Amino acid sequence: MSEKQLAPMDRWDIMLRTSENMINKIQDHDLRLVSLEKRMDKVPADYRQIQNIHKCAVERVTALLGGYGTPRYKAEFRKTIARLWKDYKSLFGIVSYHDTPTGLYDQAISYIQHWNGPIEVVGEKVERIG
Repeated sequence: MSEKQLAPMDRWDIMLRTSENMINKIQDHDLRLVSLEKRMDKVPADYRQIQNIHKCAVERVTALLGGYGTPRYKAEFRKTIARLWKDYKSLFGIVSYHDTPTGLYDQAISYIQHWNGPIEVVGEKVERIG
């Protein structure tokens, strides 16, 4: 007929065990999310981000060479953009700018925006070429 009534202490014990179980599950989910976030940072950037990186590089090199149509731009654009990509790939440890990890996208844009021309590392001293 009627279900057996639990003593107050038994109810508290059940609630405590249930709460502990839920806390453990939440902690497990947190660990899984952190693991996924770390893996996502290593995934190559998406198409739009890659296009933005390329556009930023072209704009930076164009600005450094004095703008489109200048004699310096016409003479040095290809060589200069190739050098930017060489420095970029060396810094980020990738084979192509298309392989830029999502987690480094903001750093990549910042690096390009502040790139001031080819650099050579000699020992511990950095020397700017040009």
